[in-house]
Amino acid sequence: MAVARAVKALCGLELGIKWVNDLYYQGRKVCGILTEAGTDMECGQLEWLVVGIGLNLTTSPADWPEELARTAGSLYPGGPAPVSRAVLAGAIARELLSLCPAFDCLDEYRARCFVPGHWVTVCTGAETYAAKALFIDDAGRLVVEREGGRQIALQHGEVSIRPTRTGCSCNTLVPYASNTVSGVKQLNEKEIELTLQHPNPGNIQPDDVVENVTWTPSVHISNTVCRHIPTRGFLLTTRKPVLVERCRFEKTGMPAILVEDDASGWYESGVVRNMTISRNTFIQCGEAVIQIVPHAPRPEGDVHRNITITGNTFDLKNGTAIRIRHTGDVKAEKNTFTKDGKKIPEEKAVDIR
Repeated sequence: MAVARAVKALCGLELGIKWVNDLYYQGRKVCGILTEAGTDMECGQLEWLVVGIGLNLTTSPADWPEELARTAGSLYPGGPAPVSRAVLAGAIARELLSLCPAFDCLDEYRARCFVPGHWVTVCTGAETYAAKALFIDDAGRLVVEREGGRQIALQHGEVSIRPTRTGCSCNTLVPYASNTVSGVKQLNEKEIELTLQHPNPGNIQPDDVVENVTWTPSVHISNTVCRHIPTRGFLLTTRKPVLVERCRFEKTGMPAILVEDDASGWYESGVVRNMTISRNTFIQCGEAVIQIVPHAPRPEGDVHRNITITGNTFDLKNGTAIRIRHTGDVKAEKNTFTKDGKKIPEEKAVDIR
């Protein structure tokens, strides 16, 4: 996290994390991190820790051996870089020290990690197998599901994402690259021309879409009443943190809270990475009361991630309170459901798959 924060602050670039400690930019590995530690033999406590960080700043493709040319990269291939190595190293050190000793950054790590939702190849040293990466647990372990449904929490090992069939976001709605806009020109009423700071990704396809993530908002809605609205109550889709708490929804004609994502109709926004819906009351709202269903024509992984629905009360008009599709790291817990004055078990009111 220290490297990602420093690069964002000084370079304006967003780095993704491949569990457990590799950082990627535009689909290529630009940073690797190794650690070594020693413990006190008497008390078992950590005695010393060495962190080695290798960050590629201006390395060009010609600098890599053939076996690495397609996977390794740098922040500014061929240079020049707008920041010196010394300044960037100092910023990384400061960010690392600011994280000590609590290292309270797991939510941010989850938001940057692009592995959950993909099929991966896991190599532990003892065996190699294919699995579906599900989520990062509270201990920082990658939870995967092997064929047959057995889940394993990985503490270490090499994980590589298996290639998908298309890699086309207009069909899967899964982001696959990032860039920075350096210029904008309006060609006519419907078309604009963007000038990008870095080369386009090689796998871009016709009809793929671009989302302006700089202007996506953080959202906090509390103590609000939505009553007798013929459509939905809240339509929420942003990758920044969202908190909806202590609100009251009465007789909305459609879902009280709707989370979508599409690249073929309204083009309203992209993925959700951190949403909490807590301690709200829903009375006789449309089905499903909370609906999180991205419109992905050919889903190949999780579109949304890290959604918590907890402590809510549902008085149902129809049968389904929560419906979720193509979403990873979902927690729906401590909610209560009634219909016609009778309590309904969670398995009949919640549909997550």
